[in-house]
Amino acid sequence: MGEIKVRVNDRIEMDFRKTALSAFGYSKGAISKAAEEAMALWTSDKARRTRKTRAKLPKLELGFTVGDKVIDRILDRVEQEVV
Repeated sequence: MGEIKVRVNDRIEMDFRKTALSAFGYSKGAISKAAEEAMALWTSDKARRTRKTRAKLPKLELGFTVGDKVIDRILDRVEQEVV
């Protein structure tokens, strides 16, 4: 099992802990369960948004291709402007 150490805003941390303990109870592993669920939801949502945005990009017809890194940078900018 992997381990990730992150730093977050104090208010976000307190809200997360409160919500996690409310959802999973005051037992060992409640914070980890909530973090795993949150990460799974975030990655799933991010992948869905990326697929949706990629589908909207016009197809290139100029005889060259754009690498994934370039497309990822474009998608990041589009998502930042939408949010």
